[in-house]
Amino acid sequence: MANKGTKIVLLGKRTEQGESLEMILTEVFPNSIPKEFVYNFSITLAEEGEVIEIPKKMLPEFIEIQHPVDILKSINIKHAKVEIIEVILDLEKIKAFVSEGADDILSNIFDKNT
Repeated sequence: MANKGTKIVLLGKRTEQGESLEMILTEVFPNSIPKEFVYNFSITLAEEGEVIEIPKKMLPEFIEIQHPVDILKSINIKHAKVEIIEVILDLEKIKAFVSEGADDILSNIFDKNT
C-alpha cells in the first residue's frame, strides 16, 4: 500500500513537434488526470524494485494525483509497498484537446470573417 514514501512522477511523451511537458503544462500541476491522456502507467514496488506496468483498461476514468492510496485501490494493489507511481502523459492528445478548447472559446468571441 502507498505510504508517506510513495512518490508520484508525472512525465510526458514528447509531441511530434518536440514539445515537452514543461512547455504544455507550464503553469498547472493537475490534481486529476483523465485516463484518455495517459500514455503509460506503472508502479515500482519498494522492496523488490520491480516495475509493474498497469494496463490502461484497469485505470479509473480520472487519476487523482493527490490521493495515491485511492489510485492503488482502484487498480487492486492493496498490500504492496509502492515506492513510485509513474504516469506518462500523451502530450499530443493534451495539446490537441487544449487547442480544440481554445479554438472553441475564441470562435465564440471573435467573428470568423475577421
